[in-house]
Amino acid sequence: MALSDKPVIVLIGPQGEGKSFGAVAAIFHYLQGVTSPIRGAIIRDRFTSIKTNTIPSIMEVAGEVTTFHDDGHLMRIPGAEFDLFGVDDLADINRLQGSQYAIVWIEEPAPYFDVGSVGIREEVFDICYSRGARKKGIISKILVTMNPASKKHWTHRKFILNPKPDMEVIRIPYGENPHLPEGQRDRTLEAYKDNPEFLARYVRGEFASIHIGEDVVPEFSELRHVSRNPLKPMPDVLGFRFWDGGQNPTCVFVQISSLGQIQVLQTLRGENIGMKQLVDAYVKPLMATKYFKITEWRDIGDLHLRDPDQSDSSKSAAGIIESEFKTYFEDGEMKWEMGRREALKQVFIATVDGTNPKILISSDDEIMIETLGGGWHYPKSPSGVIGDRPVKDIYSHPGDALSHGLALILNPTGNKDRPRTERYDTVYDPFVEDRPRLYAPEPKLTEWNPFDEERVM
Repeated sequence: MALSDKPVIVLIGPQGEGKSFGAVAAIFHYLQGVTSPIRGAIIRDRFTSIKTNTIPSIMEVAGEVTTFHDDGHLMRIPGAEFDLFGVDDLADINRLQGSQYAIVWIEEPAPYFDVGSVGIREEVFDICYSRGARKKGIISKILVTMNPASKKHWTHRKFILNPKPDMEVIRIPYGENPHLPEGQRDRTLEAYKDNPEFLARYVRGEFASIHIGEDVVPEFSELRHVSRNPLKPMPDVLGFRFWDGGQNPTCVFVQISSLGQIQVLQTLRGENIGMKQLVDAYVKPLMATKYFKITEWRDIGDLHLRDPDQSDSSKSAAGIIESEFKTYFEDGEMKWEMGRREALKQVFIATVDGTNPKILISSDDEIMIETLGGGWHYPKSPSGVIGDRPVKDIYSHPGDALSHGLALILNPTGNKDRPRTERYDTVYDPFVEDRPRLYAPEPKLTEWNPFDEERVM
């Protein structure tokens, strides 16, 4: 960490592996290249955490040359003064926004328990990142030290899925610190052995998936099925919109590459709104901007979107989609066990060329990544899984939309009773090799090898 020349350095590892030591060493190394006194900041979620954890760690490493003042709010070391504060205090946030710190150390931005507002908000990191040092000749630094978080936390997206080019993310392996007191790791392992999330985060040093129950798509692997960079729409290539309804109406944007790879570009999910609101507020603006170069679309979704609206029997969600986009709504596969579930299983274990996965999720599609990473689940009790249908919640809508669409495009003749039109039967047959209207002229899969070790970091 101390030797990195990147402006943003993130050190991630299990408990007790020397993350705080690395940050203190990086601060002193940084000061060696500064000719005039500077000002810095050390930030945690609460100031009490700084007093009980951070200050003792600093004193253990550099107590001989370090003094604290103002009840621990100010730290002085040779060549620098540091403000220490917790961002739970509004006055402290204002102080952060109004100051020009040359170096900022953010410690443990992720909460211990993923509830409420505990932890450091993403906006705090963004303030530090955007302001930087404005003093001539000073290159600003941001140091982040942390235990891995839940995959729902912003740090996973910012540091793991989509790190910026000026950022270095360093992962400390379990067992790296030879100076940890004897028996400490054994006690940590014993404490968390019955908690899979804490075992992953604090012992193995991994970001934890959302495992509320039994995963619907256990074949999904973030390392394998999530793109290294955000996927971009392919101009003049047929697009698919997969739909689901209810109080969380959902639209999933999909295309198929020239190699036959299914690319999930984006997922939109409304909260307590109707299909008309989703279409008007979210889908149509994207159609006019991000997806305007895609000239042909297929719309596939839950058969029940044809059901009349309770407030107006002359309208339905499918009818809204058809009228707003001048399209034909295709009923998705309704069978679960031998239809949609089987399609999901097959597509997530398949490859397109023996190496690259058959399906790829865009790295910025957080909704679908969370859904497939454990959010979409079967109900579970201490005695095991209850039932064979997934729980209906905010994660089931993206999952249902994806499964309706995948089952239909992979097995277009699976349901003889499904309303079809001659236009779609002739446009796409997955078993015909000559499909120029579906595919991009040049594949771009060589940009990322899913087995490249750099993906792991």
